[in-house]
Amino acid sequence: MTNRAANATIKGYLYQFDYSLLKILESENDDDTFVIEGAEDIDIHDADTSMHVQCKYYEGTDYNHSVIKEAIVAMLTAYHKLSVTERTGRTYHIYGFYKSGQNKLPNAIDVEFVKDNFLTTKKRPKKEKDEEPKEVIEKVHEKLGISDNTIEEFIKVLDINLNAESYDSQQSSIHKILKHINKGSCDNEIETIYYPRALTIITDLAKNEKEIDRTITRSDFLDKLPKKEIVFNQWLINKLDERKYNKSIKKELFTYKVANIPNETRIFLLDLSGEYHLGNVTSLLKSISDRFSNAEHKHTTDKQRFCPLVLMKGVDDENIKKIKHSLYRSSMIFSDGFPFKDSDFIIKELLKKKTKENNYKVRFIPSELEINKIIDEVESVVKIYDFYKESPIKSDLIPEEAEYKAIRINSVYSITEMIK
Repeated sequence: MTNRAANATIKGYLYQFDYSLLKILESENDDDTFVIEGAEDIDIHDADTSMHVQCKYYEGTDYNHSVIKEAIVAMLTAYHKLSVTERTGRTYHIYGFYKSGQNKLPNAIDVEFVKDNFLTTKKRPKKEKDEEPKEVIEKVHEKLGISDNTIEEFIKVLDINLNAESYDSQQSSIHKILKHINKGSCDNEIETIYYPRALTIITDLAKNEKEIDRTITRSDFLDKLPKKEIVFNQWLINKLDERKYNKSIKKELFTYKVANIPNETRIFLLDLSGEYHLGNVTSLLKSISDRFSNAEHKHTTDKQRFCPLVLMKGVDDENIKKIKHSLYRSSMIFSDGFPFKDSDFIIKELLKKKTKENNYKVRFIPSELEINKIIDEVESVVKIYDFYKESPIKSDLIPEEAEYKAIRINSVYSITEMIK
């Protein structure tokens, strides 16, 4: 697959998931149920009706009947298998964006049109040497025993919209509704906080094997939207490209309007799995320390002093020992909560007051299990930045009072770009 084809495929999936997101946001009933990747791309159920929607995005392709043929066959086949009672309140929808050619589909279609253009396929099987070429005509309706009456009834509940919103227009519609829901949010917050999280909810649902696990109500969906929580995911990395993605996070999370950054407790969870390199990790830790420790001046008081806490994930004990040794050799003072060799971890030792003499540049957290206990001992605002590659830290390890941001990364290099 070429890069262009791959990008078109990704955009097609994003368009489909965006459409599902838009339908949830547009719903006026909190009890409406949505199935992502159900019988169709999205199934929408309320108390009396069910909509089954196939979503197509072909910005570089002209419309031809063959483009939606497979979808029509699948929908009609499903409809044919239903009892009369089961068909009540059920509708089918094809929602598509195309470069051109929409006028090829007449405003009204009848049984013969459907049979000729969507249910009939002409094939030329491979012929033997010297054999006359034969054309085989396959008629789905005859093969499955679908009557004209069933096709006619199906047409009544079928809606084909070939003039769907463009990718950008659909995104604009989503952002507008999200901004209405999250009153007071600026455009950048919608782009970098609420939309990424909303999209993540949809893509996470789509991954589940069982239909019940791909189902959500509007009410439950809205409950999952962030309270200033950020989840940047792989879809957004693909959408923006990594450079813009890093820049977007830097702007939202690590840009300050004042010369000196606020005195807050910042915890950095760093996923170093598969990328451990002593020099690079040491350099990253120094960058985090320089960026998120207090600026030292002649009249700086102990109360004004602070430094970041760091948990290194995906690094074994032996390499953590090497990292600490490297920092020690470079005269970088740190605290790790172990006052002597083979001692137990002591939180009060880790959080020992930073002074001019003990001018800690970083504090190391030994385990995810210690995060809650450490935060219990901290009096200031706590912000947690979880840079993850596969999955963020489990939510039960993060106390509600902490401001938590989960940020998907492809490499450790991204962290350096985000915080610099």
